[in-house]
Amino acid sequence: MKLLRHVLILLAGLSSVACTLNSVRLLPAGSAPSAKRAVIVYGVQVVGAWDYAGYQVQVAEYDIEKQNITGNCFRFNRAEAVVSSVPGAVNYFAFDVPAGHYVYSPFNGARMDGDSFAFEAPAGQSVYLGSFRFEKNKMVSLARNFEPVMDEVNRALPGLQGQVSLAKATTVKRPFPFLCAP
Repeated sequence: MKLLRHVLILLAGLSSVACTLNSVRLLPAGSAPSAKRAVIVYGVQVVGAWDYAGYQVQVAEYDIEKQNITGNCFRFNRAEAVVSSVPGAVNYFAFDVPAGHYVYSPFNGARMDGDSFAFEAPAGQSVYLGSFRFEKNKMVSLARNFEPVMDEVNRALPGLQGQVSLAKATTVKRPFPFLCAP
């Protein structure tokens, strides 16, 4: 009976720590990627009225073959950038990630306007995905104007040392979220 109680407590604990394993880490000043990993960079901007304390853009690891995000309730690789909900300038973020593909996550609070793209993050490279902008129409637009923003990116993330290239983007099916429930 005691063993059963311990097992039930363990299962309840595991169900409440959904999505805790994430091998993505924020690089506040940027950095060079390791040989087996990549660095992704993206911008976040609020233009429209977001009615909550902060605005977050999550980019999730994506499986090109399965045409959906990877992971489950126990392991979910995602890069999360949070800015003020007050309209303002673009903020740039860099993340150390497993090499692969990344997509605008279905767990974001605002829907992406237009097509969904999977961005390639090759091992040993730093890539710029674009800038995700929350618009006045409550949708998110994506700007991939690489050359004009590189000076801003290098100022915001000096550790990147100008080693960033534009990520290859492939149009994909809109990803679906997974459900974690006890």
